[in-house]
Amino acid sequence: MSKSFRLSLREKTEIVKWYVIHQNAAEVARQFQNRFDRTPPTSKNILSLIRKYYFIHRETSINILSELINYAIVTTHYTLDTEDQLQSRRKLSKGTRIQIQFVCENHPSIIILIETLYLPDESSPIFEKIKKLCRTIFSNKHRIFAWGDVEQQLSKFYQYNLFNEDDI
Repeated sequence: MSKSFRLSLREKTEIVKWYVIHQNAAEVARQFQNRFDRTPPTSKNILSLIRKYYFIHRETSINILSELINYAIVTTHYTLDTEDQLQSRRKLSKGTRIQIQFVCENHPSIIILIETLYLPDESSPIFEKIKKLCRTIFSNKHRIFAWGDVEQQLSKFYQYNLFNEDDI
């Protein structure tokens, strides 16, 4: 009989991160067992940690962005990962995606994937909402967890004008 336990915020964050990377509950369970040296949660429990994915780009509705902003206001912990697109040897790589997980103690996580190559025009209301969402998430009262330096990871994304160094 397996012992029931409550996952810590750190454990939830790592489980969801592994799941997103591997998209495979069996792999997540194996990683969990190796990392925490105890029986992993079932696949059903792992999937219950993930509520929804939202791809944020020029086609995202204002209503969804407004809901995410409201959720970001009450969420205090996030995980962050970024992806780059390789350029020619003479050019630096270009930031293409910001992946942010809203980590909550008592609610399933939400993951947003900001597709920076598909953002709307900066003068559009959708862009303004995406910008507000980013600034809400990166506000001083929130904690951002990343596999490296947060400022360094986000520096390639300043060019998109969603946030700047002062927001981080």
